[in-house]
Amino acid sequence: MIERLKIFKKEATTAINLLWENQSVMVRFEETGVLSRDAAVGFGIVGPAARASGLRQDVRCNQPSGLYRFSQLPVAASEAGDVFARAFVRWMEIRHSVDFIIELAGSLPGGPVQTVPPEQTRRTEQTTRTGNCLSVALNEGWRGEICHAAITGADGNFTRYKIVDPSFHNWLAVSPVLHNQEISDFPLCNKSFNLSYCGHDL
Repeated sequence: MIERLKIFKKEATTAINLLWENQSVMVRFEETGVLSRDAAVGFGIVGPAARASGLRQDVRCNQPSGLYRFSQLPVAASEAGDVFARAFVRWMEIRHSVDFIIELAGSLPGGPVQTVPPEQTRRTEQTTRTGNCLSVALNEGWRGEICHAAITGADGNFTRYKIVDPSFHNWLAVSPVLHNQEISDFPLCNKSFNLSYCGHDL
């Protein structure tokens, strides 16, 4: 897997560099669909779109859990807030992710793969359901922050479960970046946010 990832990174770098070296692409990307830092804060933008506007927020770093408490990826960010910045942040995310996986895969211990958890672990996982409780979880999805909120009744069963995906926040930013832009810039700006049309990034 590590060798395949190294090949992928090399080939992806070659392909993406063709994009950055194409002047017609750069003319279309740079200074198109600019979302300022203040606007990103005001709209509550999350994920790569927020980081492309200078907000260094990433649930994996700001509120780490699980593996991310011990190993973290660098935050990929830019300041320009334009189509190019959103594309470039995506490219940095790809590079950081590949390097992260290679590093972790290279540090795995030897021996057989353990498919059955130890007895102690199984006993620990058998927890009692808590009644009348509110629980909130945040995860960094590929479009940005995903929030899960659950409420249980007296019997411990769910009475309400709400999921807020990153597109719910980020769709709000599409309108202001189109002000004073050419009609032909609409699909470019729209796709640079890479949003979900159905509104669920699960």
